[in-house]
Amino acid sequence: MLIAYTEDAAPQARALSRMGFTCQPAAQAVGYEAFLYGATVYSGIFLRLPDQPAARGALLLPCHNKSPEQLALILRRRSYSPLF
Repeated sequence: MLIAYTEDAAPQARALSRMGFTCQPAAQAVGYEAFLYGATVYSGIFLRLPDQPAARGALLLPCHNKSPEQLALILRRRSYSPLF
């Protein structure tokens, strides 16, 4: 699974890389299946998405207040709730 991430999510991306996930900065990621971001607000998040997600789309995953273990579990399940 390729995970694209924003600069503010770099610490969590490094931790996920140590767990075996493939993480790349958003500017370099092509065909990503998840998008990890650290913003606490959602405004403008779609302006920061890289242009080329995977063919079936990508999971948008805010990492604010989540441990690397929690993020890994969400990524393995490929689901996140609650949305609001």
